[in-house]
Amino acid sequence: MAVFTDKQLLAVGAVAAVGVFLVWRKLPALGEAVNPLNNENVFYEGVNAVGESVSGQEGWSLGSWIYDITHPNEAEELGLTNNTDTVTGG
Repeated sequence: MAVFTDKQLLAVGAVAAVGVFLVWRKLPALGEAVNPLNNENVFYEGVNAVGESVSGQEGWSLGSWIYDITHPNEAEELGLTNNTDTVTGG
């Protein structure tokens, strides 16, 4: 006994063909949405939106956060803090 009849196989094949055609038409847009070099890809925007809501900082980004973690004293070393006790500059 066959799992599908001929008509069912034809219907499934037609639906699959239409689905492949529709996905094929949208590939350029899909490619840009997941392009890692695109600053507006879905992952970049999603992570940054979650980061903004968790941290409360407007304009928060994962890349800036990683930079801040790996360069903890850079603002002080460059004299960019508002510390009035320290004389900075040259």
